Amino acid sequence: MRHFVSPLSLWLLAQTGPTSALTVSKSAPTRSGTIAASLLQRSGAPAPPDGSVPCIPAPLERLLAPGSRRAEWHIYDKNCLSVVRHALATDGRFGLVALRPNPPGVRSFALLPVACEMRVLSWRAATRESKEGDASASIIADVVATRRLVPGKVLQYEPYLAVEMVTFEEQRREHLTDSEAEACLGAWRALEEYGARVEALRSALPELGEYPQPGVAQAVQLLRGEHVEGMVEAEVEGVVEAEVGAEVEAGAEAAMEAAVEGEVGGEVVETADADTMRLSALGSTRLLSTEARYAALEEAELFALLERVSKDLATEADRLHAIKALRSALPRESPP
Repeated sequence: MRHFVSPLSLWLLAQTGPTSALTVSKSAPTRSGTIAASLLQRSGAPAPPDGSVPCIPAPLERLLAPGSRRAEWHIYDKNCLSVVRHALATDGRFGLVALRPNPPGVRSFALLPVACEMRVLSWRAATRESKEGDASASIIADVVATRRLVPGKVLQYEPYLAVEMVTFEEQRREHLTDSEAEACLGAWRALEEYGARVEALRSALPELGEYPQPGVAQAVQLLRGEHVEGMVEAEVEGVVEAEVGAEVEAGAEAAMEAAVEGEVGGEVVETADADTMRLSALGSTRLLSTEARYAALEEAELFALLERVSKDLATEADRLHAIKALRSALPRESPP
């Protein structure tokens, strides 16, 4: 029997470069974890190696920042489908990693040092037709990015990419003085104002193309452990039985905690204001260039992040305003 290996998989295997290992904690197997692993095997989405997170690799320009949302993500690549099926059979989480751009003539595989955790809010089955007219199963998912991660060692390439992860070290609210908190609040208000201005200008210039939707509210709810209205529960149609759904979700939650160090846990409630400001800043980068977005993703200090994104949004607002004024000044074509 011949086994099909996708072109992406062959490229990943051929271009593997050295990676650095990161230490992660591991938890003992549980009955819930055993049930989840069994159901995953039956769904065609095997569990990842211990201490790793299933990931979808993407070009840098496709990396979603926390607080951003893609409501209509059409997923059809075999490896990416395996990642999403694993997420749907567990707790809806997976990683989105960015491939390091290569210079002309250079072919190598490496990940950029900041990735994002994604959560599936909802999904529906779909069909994709190739240029040759062949049809294959696909998924259209509504996803939101919730927090930053730091990729470590790649532990698996097939049937999907699995990477060791630790959480990005955020500056927590308890680390801020009163004056720093006040400065952050001021920068955040300016950021919200410039963001609204850019949003309005972009809507008036549809020819500039689409951009990701805002997902700050959903990301904040998920970080606080709250239920998001309309969010899919752990299930794969015809695979996960209702009577064990709760056990699967609990087992998946424990597995993700073992795979990703530094979970904020009980601190989230006390730092909700800081988390909202951070997610507002990162989510607003969906309106910016790829370079500006990734520069913000690398910024750990809260005020510096807010100030950076606020200035970038102000510059973008000026640019869009100039484009709009130029378009308005041009003579309109007369109808034939």
